[in-house]
Amino acid sequence: MNPRPLRCAQDVYKRQVLERALSSHVNFVNALQLAAQRGVAVSESHAGGPAAVEGIRVDFETSAGVTSVSGAVVLGRARLLEVNGIRVEVPLAGRLIYMSNFDVPGVIGHVGSVLGKNDVNIANFSLGREERTAASGDALRAVAVVEVDSIIEEKVLNELRSHAAVRFVSVVEL
Repeated sequence: MNPRPLRCAQDVYKRQVLERALSSHVNFVNALQLAAQRGVAVSESHAGGPAAVEGIRVDFETSAGVTSVSGAVVLGRARLLEVNGIRVEVPLAGRLIYMSNFDVPGVIGHVGSVLGKNDVNIANFSLGREERTAASGDALRAVAVVEVDSIIEEKVLNELRSHAAVRFVSVVEL
């Protein structure tokens, strides 16, 4: 089998996703084999059209369910574009706090207050929510991705989690 040449952002993402999870070196020749050895199913599809953008969608299936993320290289920089069907646009670089929450008043203020009182500077704050009309009394699902300049201690994450609308908080280092 001849390895195909690097031809798009998808190839770069496949290698980077695996390399972060493994201690061994991942390259374009062994990426699919290493994924298969670990029970990771990789499928690839292509869609074209006049406005097609080179990107990738990755579905992570665990015992907790499926998480779907989409990204692309835009103007030479990797960008996260969607999480579980919710559009959000953020550079994939640095230290990011990822939050899943309900779209209700006070969440953004809570995040700013918690980070501010813990001397954490916000470099970028990206928000997204479901694109549907909420039924009366029904809050939309939302995500926030906050790029910060400093290491986030577990006590800060726990403070972020203390808001009733916050469902999930995690730090991602890129």
